[in-house]
Amino acid sequence: MRLRSTQLGEARLLPSRILARNATSVFATILIGSFVVPTADARSVLEKLDDAVAAMATYRSGDSPEPLELVYGLTVKSQGSDAARSAMAERLAGLLDGNATIEARTFACKQLHLIGGDESVPVLSRLLGDSELAEVALYALDGIRTPAADRALRQALNTAPSNLKVSIVNSLAERRDAFSVKTLAGMVYKRDDALASAAIQALGRIGDEQSARAIARAREGAPAPRKVQLTNALLEAADSLNSRGQTQSASAYYDRLYRSSGTPDAKLTAFRGLAESLGDKATPVIVNAIGSDSYELAATACGFVAETPAQTEATNTFAALLPQLNEDIQPLLLNALAQRGDSAAAPVVRTLASSADSDVRDAALRAVAHLGDASDVPLLHSASAENAAAATEAMIRLSGPGVSDAISRTALSGTAESRLPLINALGARAEPGAVPALLRFARDADPRIREAAFDACAAAADTSSIEELTKLLVSESDDAARKGAERALIALSKHDPAAAVGEMASAIPAAKREDGAYPSVLRVLAATERPEALNALRDAAKSRDDEARRAAVAALANWPTAEPIDVLERLAKGRKDDAIRAEAFRGYIQLLRLPSNRSAKDSVKRYARAKKLAETPDDKKLILAGLAEVPDREALKLAGKFANDRDVREESALAIQRIEKAAYRAIASHAASDAGKAFDNNERSRWTSRAHQAPGQWFQLDLGWPRAVSKVTLDSANSREDYPRGYEVYLSNDGERWGDPVAQGRGNSGVTTIRFKSKKTQHVKIVQTGSVDDKFWSIHEISVSD
Repeated sequence: MRLRSTQLGEARLLPSRILARNATSVFATILIGSFVVPTADARSVLEKLDDAVAAMATYRSGDSPEPLELVYGLTVKSQGSDAARSAMAERLAGLLDGNATIEARTFACKQLHLIGGDESVPVLSRLLGDSELAEVALYALDGIRTPAADRALRQALNTAPSNLKVSIVNSLAERRDAFSVKTLAGMVYKRDDALASAAIQALGRIGDEQSARAIARAREGAPAPRKVQLTNALLEAADSLNSRGQTQSASAYYDRLYRSSGTPDAKLTAFRGLAESLGDKATPVIVNAIGSDSYELAATACGFVAETPAQTEATNTFAALLPQLNEDIQPLLLNALAQRGDSAAAPVVRTLASSADSDVRDAALRAVAHLGDASDVPLLHSASAENAAAATEAMIRLSGPGVSDAISRTALSGTAESRLPLINALGARAEPGAVPALLRFARDADPRIREAAFDACAAAADTSSIEELTKLLVSESDDAARKGAERALIALSKHDPAAAVGEMASAIPAAKREDGAYPSVLRVLAATERPEALNALRDAAKSRDDEARRAAVAALANWPTAEPIDVLERLAKGRKDDAIRAEAFRGYIQLLRLPSNRSAKDSVKRYARAKKLAETPDDKKLILAGLAEVPDREALKLAGKFANDRDVREESALAIQRIEKAAYRAIASHAASDAGKAFDNNERSRWTSRAHQAPGQWFQLDLGWPRAVSKVTLDSANSREDYPRGYEVYLSNDGERWGDPVAQGRGNSGVTTIRFKSKKTQHVKIVQTGSVDDKFWSIHEISVSD
């Protein structure tokens, strides 16, 4: 027999005072805490048992809890051996019959709740008549789940004091004790409301055929408040029968409750149970509910339409209801039929696509998407004028052979306004097979149709159309339509950049002859990001066509590698106040910041040349932002040349600080791989020792080159208790010979500032000299300055 720790929760069946009465705080902790049952040592239990129980027998409130703790420990250990458990239960039961204190007997009952068996049932049954111990005895019996305990509880229903009977009824309900149904059924008619209510709930929880019949009989002619309780209990019993596979009985009770004049909630619950229990035979019941006056009931029934097995006969029955329903229910049934997916409902659904009610039309059109076929395209098209969103969505979702062809044929005639939804739907369907039709629309006389067709081609993602789209792009005369062709080709170039580059390069001579076509070709070339496109873009950057030149420079400025940097530098030397020059300058600095094989010194030289070209404060800010990423002394000097320029004084100081930090390298005694987090310009990240502070921990910083140093700041404000409890600072030129510390002290806040006499050095080491048992040493940001 194992420890029934889960049964501790069943104490809620009894007044809570039972658990607290006459128990010390130590026992309360023992009893309600979680524990792991150790392997039993039966001999140990038996050897200590008599002494332990004897010592507990005289326990009174306020005494040392040691006897209780000892007995509880033996209770736990006894679980591994049936002999030890039985002996333990027997001794405790004997104590209940003796002259022990009320506190000791109460404690014994609580132990029997955990380990009691049939040997404990007689004495506990007798205690049910004891005014002081009845409730705790019942608690003990409640923990013993055996037929003998069941019988004792049933017998107690007739003999126990009235104030205990409700708890006994609740215990029998938890046990689902079918043998108590007859007695419980008699209690339903008691004048004692609490006892009658408990009996009704117990019958519902037991939930077998006998208890359901008893509830149903009592419900006939019961007064209103009691009838509500009985209805809820009968619903619970029917649910239990249904879950046990007794669906025929369950259906009968659900049906009785559904047809009675109960509360709306009860009727709704009964309907759900009835429909579920009937399964594929539920169609008549669902039909009845859909036609009811209750919106909630009809809505619930429509949900079952979607779930009922898809039999054509049932579908026809449900669909036939549609014309008879109110306009607030019709959309619900239409949605359910759509989910059902049986095309047998399509003819009736189509008739409602012309309903006078807009919501009904919307629902019907969306249902057509699930139930219809290619023949429904004209219907959807005609409906798109008033219900555009629903009709277009249906055309997109409509499945089956020939749908796209039907949409294409329908789109050949009518006004532009009526054809546009069809072309948009073709694009959204993203079927490569629709591209030939879309290319035909791309030659339409109306530029709006052409633009829509180009966008649809992009969605179809058929790269075989790149050549044809390129010709159309070059010949297109309308700006908006050409933009559409450009968007389509850019989208397709992502799928096949090599093909797009080839077509665009071949099209350049013709594009130069057409007004506005050359810049579009260049933008498509740029979108491929292929190296082969660079020559064409470099040539275009020299063009006399301002629009083409702007397109080329914009493409070069945003190129993903630094290859066009020389071209952009040349263009950045252009006329002052020229938009192309400004774009070239921005692009030049942007490409300078990209990863490359260029040395830091070469980068600084280019930034120096850019400084001579800078015309505006924004130009200078771009230079400083780029310089801040170059960990080189020359970059530091160049950034310092901006220090007296009031337009960018702050940016210069920030760049100097970042260049200095960019050159930092660090190692540490602990968590060395995280050392860089101490100077990553992110106050949320940190280096931390990952160990409690102790003397000898250190953090060492290589500044990159020798510089004058007189101040070190350790910022740990975001881990404000992680400041160093003690420190020493050492300086070195080679990182090996350190000499004596230049500063010593103690931190006392989230930011530790350490000052000392200025000295030129390249290496700085901070050694932590303090101790604290529960705090790490952390640095969110370190800075070194003069």
